[in-house]
Amino acid sequence: MTNLGKTDLPKDRQALLNEGCQKFKDIKIDAATRVLCVGDKSVRLTPTKFRIVEEMILSKNNLLHKTEFYKKIYGCLKYDDVHPLRVNISQINNQVLKGFNVRINRDERAFYSLVQKVS
Repeated sequence: MTNLGKTDLPKDRQALLNEGCQKFKDIKIDAATRVLCVGDKSVRLTPTKFRIVEEMILSKNNLLHKTEFYKKIYGCLKYDDVHPLRVNISQINNQVLKGFNVRINRDERAFYSLVQKVS
């Protein structure tokens, strides 16, 4: 694992804190209180899973490559172990977002996006 220097707060995270709540379809996060709401229920997430959802919402529907997640979430340029990002995203999709019309999608080039499921 290649560590990057830790900073106080990334600029995008600070901007999110200043703006208050952010929303994408059925998902709403409050970065100040670190609360995630899916639909009308509040969901407890690990700090890592919260940051993944937060980064997806901050991306404003842009694609995020896995290396961007490794830098922002795990503080490294690559992860040599089992793919923790894939495991965390799978758990978010199957446990937190199950039953809602939103999921985190991964394409063949390892780009991730927050998408609305087609019914």
